[in-house]
Order: sequence, then C-alpha cells, then structure tokens
Amino acid sequence: SASQGKIFWLDGNTLSVDGSQVGILKERDKVSLSSFLQSHDGRRLESEISLQKMRQ
Repeated sequence: SASQGKIFWLDGNTLSVDGSQVGILKERDKVSLSSFLQSHDGRRLESEISLQKMRQ
C-alpha cells in the first residue's frame, strides 16, 4: 500500500514497514527530544534571558 515503506537488509531481502507505525515513532521521538531539550536547556535559557534584561 502507499503507506508502507521498505527496509533493505544487507543480504538484499526487504521488510515491509507500516508508514503509520513509523509516523508514530517519529512523533514520539519529537516529543521526547522536545521534552529533553526543555528540561536541560530551559533553566539555562531563563537565566540568560534574565541576565540580558539586567544588562539593558
């Protein structure tokens, strides 16, 4: 079907992958990465913004 992709293995065989499942995994990765960046950089970003406000 149109929503299926193929993964090619080194031996030349293919494995069909449902596009909707791949899309869900990509979305979960985006959410996870976004949460990770917010948790690690969020505090630093807030302090940099505060520092910029104090300098002006």
